[in-house]
Amino acid sequence: MESPRGARCSTSDLTCLVSTSSPPADAEVPGFRMNADGSVRTDGAAMGRSPSYIPVGWTPPNADDYGNAEIALSNSAGQPAEAAKAAGEGAYSLGPGLVNYARAMGRGLGLYGPEEVQRFYREMDASGLGMRFIAKNPELSAQIAREGAVRALKTQPMLPFRLGGRAGAGVLLGLAGLPWLPPLAMFGDAFRALENGDDFISALGRGIAGTSSR
Repeated sequence: MESPRGARCSTSDLTCLVSTSSPPADAEVPGFRMNADGSVRTDGAAMGRSPSYIPVGWTPPNADDYGNAEIALSNSAGQPAEAAKAAGEGAYSLGPGLVNYARAMGRGLGLYGPEEVQRFYREMDASGLGMRFIAKNPELSAQIAREGAVRALKTQPMLPFRLGGRAGAGVLLGLAGLPWLPPLAMFGDAFRALENGDDFISALGRGIAGTSSR
């Protein structure tokens, strides 16, 4: 007897008949695929997929939604701590602001050398030009300020909490009889921003929010 593969087997040789008449390994069979021993494959290869793409375990149809929900829950759990940290940094930022103010006064008085004196007064001249620009172009200046605030909120989502902490510390200092310290800190941060090369409007923003601790 000749098997479908062309091998000659006797009618009594059942092993020969089975091994030669069964489909080859990985042969395409409608609905399933066969192993070399003739058993049906029940893994992902039965659907014609490469083993590297065979899913392991049960995956719900909305697995992405579960993953996104888990990430959102994790983020929301960390927000109170981040908000408290930002408020604390805002309150603390008045200290570096006062240091920046002392530095600016020292530069202006020549304590850091004649070159720093010249730089300081050039920065003050640029600030005067910036103030005149705002006075002549209030609408454009407001638009620039709004756009800068939007960018700042996108890059620093905890900024409102930082501002709240900074303002709260200012109120407490005012109640303690030191109302002049917060304005001096704001001036100091603005001066430091100008020293670092910021434009006048950006320096005003730094004066309000304080210099970044990062």
